[in-house]
Amino acid sequence: MEKRANPCFYAVILAFPTETSLVTHGHLDHALDATYIAKKTGATIIGNETVANLARAYDVPDAQLIVVLGGRTMRLGRSP
Repeated sequence: MEKRANPCFYAVILAFPTETSLVTHGHLDHALDATYIAKKTGATIIGNETVANLARAYDVPDAQLIVVLGGRTMRLGRSP
């Protein structure tokens, strides 16, 4: 079952393509939006195991998921 996004959401996806979505917690309103974006754009989702499991349930491949644990440091962005 694919989440239905409103027309404004579609416009944002097209206007601002993304490579990565950072989801800080597994609330459905955040995690499923990231899942939708990942499926439409191929973006990677960075989140905890709950976020990753929700994405997997909506058929986002593991290659597009980065699971992080609390207390870890992660450098984001491009290096100069």
